[in-house]
Amino acid sequence: MRRPICVNCNLELRVKKSSVGVETMTTDGPYQYFHADLWECPECGLQIISGFGAKPIVEHYQPNYAEYIAAEKQLTPVFRAWFSKQERQKFTEGSEALAREFGI
Repeated sequence: MRRPICVNCNLELRVKKSSVGVETMTTDGPYQYFHADLWECPECGLQIISGFGAKPIVEHYQPNYAEYIAAEKQLTPVFRAWFSKQERQKFTEGSEALAREFGI
């Protein structure tokens, strides 16, 4: 795989940390958990996450999901990823707003 390139500096990014955690999110909460690599531009510091595994390590419906994520946070940085800014905003507005919106 070619290394990602910083569009600002025209330099190849370098792996800053291998195997960071990435928790994919929906407006309903956590969905899946992957490991990936944290890359960084050596000049400007731009960071991206890339190099995901083919399958999630654990998914939200599995009974040990919350415990697994809690244990992972003790070992490695865990980043959250939403599909869109609107989804992130809905999730962070609070449980009361979500409950009203989804009728729960």
